[in-house]
Amino acid sequence: MSIEFPKLKTLTYANFLNDAIRSGNSILPGDLIIVKSGERSILNPLIHAGQIAALWDLKSNFSLTFRDIWKAGAYSHVKISNGEDGTYDHYYPKTRKQSWESMIGREFMVVRPKRSFIPYDYKYLKPALKHCVKYAAEDYHNGAKYSIRELFYYSKWGVKFIASKIPLIPNLKFDFFFKHILLDSEGNVCSGQAWDWYRRAGWFSYLEKSAYDSNPYAWYPARFLIDQRWEVVDHYKITKLI
Repeated sequence: MSIEFPKLKTLTYANFLNDAIRSGNSILPGDLIIVKSGERSILNPLIHAGQIAALWDLKSNFSLTFRDIWKAGAYSHVKISNGEDGTYDHYYPKTRKQSWESMIGREFMVVRPKRSFIPYDYKYLKPALKHCVKYAAEDYHNGAKYSIRELFYYSKWGVKFIASKIPLIPNLKFDFFFKHILLDSEGNVCSGQAWDWYRRAGWFSYLEKSAYDSNPYAWYPARFLIDQRWEVVDHYKITKLI
């Protein structure tokens, strides 16, 4: 059975702020923003291919169809909502803060953990989510650095996936996660850092530190769209300023 993502809502910037942010009913501080086609220009097709390769290894775990994998694989950048103040994201050269205006022309999905994973310190969803923003802001103020090497690792993964589909090249074995190409690198990709903000805020504390899923390298952008611990709550494209 194919995964059904929310229907795309196309809004002007002004309407988006009113309907999605100020209403408090759609995008909450602490929600993850999963951006289609990222911000990495010519690397995006390789990142897309790399994510398809990784999701392919998970297809039986989450009952994914190729359509699901292809669609989710196109979403290649992660931000965290800071409410009306915009977003934080981990991007080269260091964690940054941006206004929602930077999302004009972009398509993105809004993702949050399912309520069953709320940390025990919190009774309600909103304060539990908002606590994650504290750690994104902390990284922003401390100038947490992003290693550009990560972009080349994504590219390497994508090239290997494409090569494996060419009949004259022997089929290559893919691991469940990016572990074997990311463990020796410094820092996290955007999605790994977002996962780290959640972990620091107490989310998913049931995971042992030794578990694959507890580590940032297990979380590439597309996985947030298909993993059963998360839910996609909305789908937007901002078309213009007014």
